[in-house]
Amino acid sequence: MKNSKKVAILVENLYEDQELWYPYYRLKEAGYEVKIVGPEKKTYYSKHQYPVAADLSIEEAKVD
Repeated sequence: MKNSKKVAILVENLYEDQELWYPYYRLKEAGYEVKIVGPEKKTYYSKHQYPVAADLSIEEAKVD
């Protein structure tokens, strides 16, 4: 049965790789819809220069 819950993971430049990617993939595997939210809708880089594109800016994110 697919879970209908949505989860937002916050991102900013110099994010910690494991703090973003580990929860991201575990939540996806559990059936959650996962969105990456940043201050702006752009690409952010981790401390090790791994990129992630924000799906939404903080202004676009809504609780519902």
